[in-house]
Amino acid sequence: MADLDAGADPRLAPDGGWGALATALAEIPGVRARCREPLAAHLPLRCGGPAGVWVEVDDEAALRAALQTIRAAGAKWQLCWPFEDRIVKEGGIPGVVI
Repeated sequence: MADLDAGADPRLAPDGGWGALATALAEIPGVRARCREPLAAHLPLRCGGPAGVWVEVDDEAALRAALQTIRAAGAKWQLCWPFEDRIVKEGGIPGVVI
């Protein structure tokens, strides 16, 4: 997350330090990325705090490119299937949710 000063705590940034990764992901064709996206908007139970970065992909090629970027950044990631019944704490998920 190169947009932060060296040695600065990324948790103190307004976006939790996820802005640079979200920007890099959004530049990939077929990928939409939003920083601090509330998961309640995407889960059937309508509960849960924000993901560090919420990612949507159009196809397999976009998914592969997004995963390559996420892994290169050393970020944790997980998949969230449509209509998946899961409960997310109000503090959200630190990391990338695809």
